Amino acid sequence: TSYAYVAGGLHMGIASVEMVKKMANSQMLGFLGTKGRTIEEINNDIEKLQEQVTKERPFGVNLYHNILEPNKEIELVNKLLDNGITIIEAGGFSQITLALAYFRTVGLVRKKDQSIKCNNQIIAKISRPEVAEGFMKPVPERLIKRLLDKEWITQDQAEMAREIPLSGDICIEADPGGVTHRSAAFVLFPSIKSLRNQIQQQYEYKEPIHLGISGGIGTPEAAVSAFVMEADFVLTG
Repeated sequence: TSYAYVAGGLHMGIASVEMVKKMANSQMLGFLGTKGRTIEEINNDIEKLQEQVTKERPFGVNLYHNILEPNKEIELVNKLLDNGITIIEAGGFSQITLALAYFRTVGLVRKKDQSIKCNNQIIAKISRPEVAEGFMKPVPERLIKRLLDKEWITQDQAEMAREIPLSGDICIEADPGGVTHRSAAFVLFPSIKSLRNQIQQQYEYKEPIHLGISGGIGTPEAAVSAFVMEADFVLTG
């Protein structure tokens, strides 16, 4: 992208094909909204986007935490992988699920110089430090074991998953208009930034974890405030 600006995947298809296409062709990143929609509807929209969006322009798809039917998460992730989707926006997650671990890990490739290429990216939207911590750390061992037991990933991919964060991009939801925790950006962002620095040092990641801000980004002044706090990007809903 040419701009550090993301448009989130609003539910019920409000973040539509037209919006995501406009963002992508304007060199920004948009996410297709999926919550409240069927797999067939989502698949049709992805096919339209792949036909209408310039190939070198990225776009992503929202993955919302389905607490009651976790298999629906796996079903959607499999469909996204089949369609070649490599960027998801993880929203509403209170814990790391098998679907998230699978999407991230199955896209790992060992390059000739033994460095790790992460083909699948997760932008995690969080409003609490303890949730952010889960996304900043490597995939939990219990989930790696389940993925290996199911033979969904290789042993080498399991090893690589232990060396990288689950998510390389964390979006801090502050002052939201929805039902998430109503924390102030000027309080939440510095604490998450400090946590990010500690975890990066602890695990000695080769690539930095990027931090963004969403919620209340409704005016140019609000966007400026986010970047003054050293946010890497802003996200609007």
